Amino acid sequence: MCQLLELLWELAHLPMLKTSLVELALEEHLAVLSDPFAIKEQVKKQYVIKCVEDIREVLVFVLYVFTTLQVMRSGGYFAFTVSH
Repeated sequence: MCQLLELLWELAHLPMLKTSLVELALEEHLAVLSDPFAIKEQVKKQYVIKCVEDIREVLVFVLYVFTTLQVMRSGGYFAFTVSH
């Protein structure tokens, strides 16, 4: 079962996979994790930690993009790159 979970996790994180397939992989992943008899609590906790790490990575990226856009919008970016 753990190999199946890892395969589904890796599949859901492929960069070029269609959104519908990512959603399907995550739904199947959740279905396996939801089985109270098939998966130990320790394994479930590991995947909770993986999910939290994914969320953190996305938040860091979103904050970086947001900050960059604010700097560009305020003219700070262009002030540094245009010097004639």
